[in-house]
Amino acid sequence: MELHEIVIEWEGPLTVQEVIANKTDGGEEPDWDGNDYGLYQIYGKHILCGPHTLLYVGKTTEQTFSDRINQHYQDFLKNEEGIRVYLGRVFDSDRHSPRDNWRQWYRDIDIAERIMIYKY
Repeated sequence: MELHEIVIEWEGPLTVQEVIANKTDGGEEPDWDGNDYGLYQIYGKHILCGPHTLLYVGKTTEQTFSDRINQHYQDFLKNEEGIRVYLGRVFDSDRHSPRDNWRQWYRDIDIAERIMIYKY
């Protein structure tokens, strides 16, 4: 089994509105190699744990951070206050490229999300 390190570069905290307005870089055809894909964490008030609690871990590989967070906003964040979002980007120029249709990148994002959900 090949072992490798997945490095995640985190940005945040950001408001929901900042993500929706500014994290729209999906890249261009045919590679769609924009910057605004990856992992995200949503923090806010939890009924039992209080404020600044990790509420959700997710990934977005087929739509930008803006599009995905906007879906969450419409579904369940619209009436919440104090929500903060952290965005995680994963890119390794030695492993990730359009040559394999980004297959290894998708795999690394999926593995990183699973580890985060398991850990937190």
